[in-house]
Amino acid sequence: MSGLPKSTDSTYKDLMKKDKVVIFKMSAVWCNPCKEATRVCLSYLEKNPSVKIYDHDVDENPNFGTELGTKGLPTFYCYVNGELKGQLVGAVPESKLAEFVTQHSS
Repeated sequence: MSGLPKSTDSTYKDLMKKDKVVIFKMSAVWCNPCKEATRVCLSYLEKNPSVKIYDHDVDENPNFGTELGTKGLPTFYCYVNGELKGQLVGAVPESKLAEFVTQHSS
């Protein structure tokens, strides 16, 4: 299984403005729930290719997560047209991820 495209502290500002709806998944290599969240994201993206989801490793790139006040992993942040619209904490089922994206991007 291939993973999600990566976001870094030097790329996230450009990525959040690149598409209408952008989700950043804050994660870490050691985080098992983050691995499950990646599988959920990949499944969701198969059905919703217009949404972009990026994986942001907070250990390798701590500035973005710190700026947002990330306290738990995984944490999802939804940006619409470059503006932060919502946050979701925890490994969630695909239905909950879909609800989160719909709620904050409509």
